Amino acid sequence: MCYRTSTLMRLKLRYYLLDIIRQYLLMTTNQPLTSVVTYLMAQTTDEHMLQALKGLLTPYEQQELVNRLQIFELLSQGVSQRQVAQQLGVGIATVTRGSRALQAGSYKIDSSQ
Repeated sequence: MCYRTSTLMRLKLRYYLLDIIRQYLLMTTNQPLTSVVTYLMAQTTDEHMLQALKGLLTPYEQQELVNRLQIFELLSQGVSQRQVAQQLGVGIATVTRGSRALQAGSYKIDSSQ
């Protein structure tokens, strides 16, 4: 993976995470997540965000977030759910959950990048 691609993936993951957390906060009154949002928003560089996420998430959770972002990307490109599951080595239920989130507007493609 080239440097530009990995940087774009990191940025997309960062904004995806922040968007998901913001949307969740809007739908619930779960105040403990407010501190998570504040903490993540305080990160001013990619490196700080990376370190913050590594501190918050286990390696498994980090990989799951990467998988989810890849699921959104592939589904957005028109790849079938079954093909996405096979390509990423995840269950069809995981892809279906990602598809539902995509249809609900939980993931937005930033066309400026």
